[in-house]
Amino acid sequence: GREKSCSVDSILAGQIHSQLKLVPKEEQLEALILEREKGIKEINKDMLTVNKAFNDVAKLVNDQQEFVDDIESKAEDTHEKTKRGLSDLQEARKIQKGCAVM
Repeated sequence: GREKSCSVDSILAGQIHSQLKLVPKEEQLEALILEREKGIKEINKDMLTVNKAFNDVAKLVNDQQEFVDDIESKAEDTHEKTKRGLSDLQEARKIQKGCAVM
């Protein structure tokens, strides 16, 4: 009977010992989960920061597009006026030459 009692005690001691080993592992797992959760939250925060930066750049580009369009329009207008001015000068030269002959 003593051997059987000793065996049962050994088995119970082994189970208690196993359960005690599980607690730290569960705590380690929980700590790991919390650490990963913290990392994910940090990544999410960084992604929001990058998203805000992209939105800011997009707004700047959009705001500057107005100026670029205005410059382009003025350049086209200037080109047309310059062509017209050149044509007017050429016409004036012809007229002036005609007047000088008379």
